[in-house]
Amino acid sequence: MVNFDKAELNLMKSVEGGMMDYDDLPNELQDKLFEHFLPEMPYGTAKARTGDPIQFILDHINEAIFTTEFQLSRGAL
Repeated sequence: MVNFDKAELNLMKSVEGGMMDYDDLPNELQDKLFEHFLPEMPYGTAKARTGDPIQFILDHINEAIFTTEFQLSRGAL
């Protein structure tokens, strides 16, 4: 399981809120998001054959934000 820190959480919120483009995220965070969503991403999307992996991540980024906020509130990170 990939864990995100508070700074990464704030960057994800900026993307989700439209204040920042996904392409402006640090490469390390983009890689972590891809790794986080890879298990549930369809194979064709992960390989960018039948779908866009970035769009998949953007469509599901709220899940990562919610999970990270929950873990931070519980002191799990």
